[in-house]
Amino acid sequence: MSSATLIKIEQINSQLKAKGYRKSKLRESIISHLQHGKAPLSALELMDKLLLEDLNPNKTSVYRELETLTNEHIIREVSLMDGKKRYELLIADRDAHSHLVCTECGSIECLEIDDGLHKVENTISNKHGFKIHNRILEFFGLCLNCSK
Repeated sequence: MSSATLIKIEQINSQLKAKGYRKSKLRESIISHLQHGKAPLSALELMDKLLLEDLNPNKTSVYRELETLTNEHIIREVSLMDGKKRYELLIADRDAHSHLVCTECGSIECLEIDDGLHKVENTISNKHGFKIHNRILEFFGLCLNCSK
């Protein structure tokens, strides 16, 4: 694990400890996989990765950890209109991103959005007196491989 990963995991552990949660190797591994993933992961995809680490997690434990991390605003649930719940870590430098979803092969790619969207959000907030907490902006189409 890189030092950046350790710092993030330790910050999250401290945050959870202050709320009465105990440290968990399963939780740390889930956070690490979400932090290093190139796209949001489903619970089953996470379980496959955890099995490769010989953690042998049971389904209930993984779902319980995902629920805890979601409720504590450490991860967020991502729905890409295919009926699957996926999860991604909420990191300050990655919060303002969307996804490119291929409707043919199902590949998912994170897409960083520039400051232009932040300006639109500020305009909406100011014009309507509306405090935006979150937004969902996903793009559906064909990836490079499928559009050939």
